[in-house]
Amino acid sequence: MRKKVRGFLAGKEHLASLHILQQTTLLKGLMELLSLPSLPAYASSISGASSGIGVETARVLALRGVHVVMAVRNLDAGRNVKEAILNEINGAKIDVMQLDLSSMPNNAGVMATPFMLSHENIELQFATNHLGHFLLTNLLLDTMKLTARESKRERKIVNLSSKGHRMVYGEGNPFDHINDESGYCPRFAYGQSKLANIFMLMSFQGV
Repeated sequence: MRKKVRGFLAGKEHLASLHILQQTTLLKGLMELLSLPSLPAYASSISGASSGIGVETARVLALRGVHVVMAVRNLDAGRNVKEAILNEINGAKIDVMQLDLSSMPNNAGVMATPFMLSHENIELQFATNHLGHFLLTNLLLDTMKLTARESKRERKIVNLSSKGHRMVYGEGNPFDHINDESGYCPRFAYGQSKLANIFMLMSFQGV
């Protein structure tokens, strides 16, 4: 069954952002998770959990007893992953919910797309890779801090970034003209969205 679950990791063109460097970093993190004791008192929400890195993260957390909430754009794909994990891990606690980070109401992301706008008329890569995560994190932050105090258990926010953050526009992050199609570069737009991820986590230090 593990092969079936990992089969979701391959052959998806939109996962181009999941390059070798990210997979190496993820592997180290997953190895650390596997070394931990059972964690049945914990819950974890994983965006983009229906494909790529998100699938394996959901599987490993479920293996450690964590209650996993898979936040996905495509519910059918999410349910297929859930079924595969349940077939492998008896008693796994998994829920699937629909969440589209590009619409900001998701490890989810896009890479080097042609110029497009989100539903809120924001450049798609910046909206999906950064703003959606920023909003979701802020919506959950007070609840996470409260449960951490009440349970006396540490809570963590994990963002998947990329060494692509080094590939940015010459002037840095042009926040004042994110939607400027005339100066748009797919690779640089991706890089600026990943750099914004790092800025966000730095801003949360000590929160």
